[in-house]
Amino acid sequence: MRNAIGLCGVLLLVAVGAAADVVELRDGRSLEGRFRGATQQAVRFETGGVVQVIPVAQIVAVTFQPEPGPAAGVEPAPPADRSLVPSVAPTAAPSGPGQAIAGGSARPAPPAARQEPAIRRIELPAGTRLRVRLQDSLDPRQSTEGDRFAGFLDGALVTGETTLVPARAPVYGRVSAASPTGPPLQRLRLELTSLQVSGAPVEIVTGNQEGVGGAGVVTETDSSGRIASGSLLEFRLLQSAEWSVEAP
Repeated sequence: MRNAIGLCGVLLLVAVGAAADVVELRDGRSLEGRFRGATQQAVRFETGGVVQVIPVAQIVAVTFQPEPGPAAGVEPAPPADRSLVPSVAPTAAPSGPGQAIAGGSARPAPPAARQEPAIRRIELPAGTRLRVRLQDSLDPRQSTEGDRFAGFLDGALVTGETTLVPARAPVYGRVSAASPTGPPLQRLRLELTSLQVSGAPVEIVTGNQEGVGGAGVVTETDSSGRIASGSLLEFRLLQSAEWSVEAP
């Protein structure tokens, strides 16, 4: 079987000495005449004084003869535009984007438009109270101003029926002041500096901690006045905190 012919190459074969342009068809026939133009789907070919429109899928090859010179005193007619000649001899008609088109050359499908995710802004207003359980115990005798500590939210932060931050979200803070004397809550002054939401830190500014009465109240674990791991403290936002999430 004759090989497929490329878009800009084989269709421009010149048969030296040929009397006319020749179209070779898949059914074995050869038509002699004049090439009159083409699209990606069909070739216009004049034979016997009649211009035929031949689908590309039926063509094996097109061979052109050299353009004859004009007769004396006669202005030559412009040649047919052969730049539009499509590839021929496809193995199958194209059936969709990215399929082989006339001659096996693939035309890739255009890339799908990228969908930007919808973004939703979340805000915790100033005054929001955060109940936090300490992850580690804190010893006023060893802690100094600037020391870091970690904990987690004792309950989710919600607005209406929407959960803004789930329970047990990590929080981080620092010792804002330390004193060797006084009740445990007054020896160490603590403040929160960040809240982790969906794996990303959100900066926050809070006042100093407050004890929470009832279950989880801050207690001393020994005579040194150490604040126990798991102690429940409450903090209040002094400034609103904002972050962005992808909308569901």
